Amino acid sequence: MHHHQAGRLRDAERLYQLVLQVKPNHPDTLHLLGVVNHQLGNNDQAYTLISKAIEQMPRAVHFINNLGEVCRALNQLNEAQACYEKVLAMQPAHAEAHRNLGLVYLATDQSERAVSHLREGIERFPDYMGNYWALGLALSSLGKNDEAIVNYNRVLARSPDDSASYGHFWCTGR
Repeated sequence: MHHHQAGRLRDAERLYQLVLQVKPNHPDTLHLLGVVNHQLGNNDQAYTLISKAIEQMPRAVHFINNLGEVCRALNQLNEAQACYEKVLAMQPAHAEAHRNLGLVYLATDQSERAVSHLREGIERFPDYMGNYWALGLALSSLGKNDEAIVNYNRVLARSPDDSASYGHFWCTGR
């Protein structure tokens, strides 16, 4: 995990594979190897690994949320939505799943629904910047650029080193 957290994905991958040679169905290792594969862009493999981890621990919400992220990357948006809804049914206070579900609504041309959902997420989790960032995207898709900028600026003021939000803000020109 130290390699994984430090961004040395190939080293982490190798060590996770060694663990699985000894314990082939170890759920945390299957999950983490799936996350590494997702980070490396091997989403089909990530899907297989995280699904196997969920078979071992079907109530592990972080596994299910990450499977949703893999499905989103594979453009399997119905399955991604089902994952996030399952996470929120099991753990309503999962801020990241709120953001992720809002992003699915946005990706499926449900911008108004995304805005509503993300505003609810912000009310519930005012310190989670991911909902502000995603709300900015949803508002921008509706042409509400001034409101979008307000939300992007909240993220930037709170997390100026948040490269994902900052990069998206500037890359989209919004």
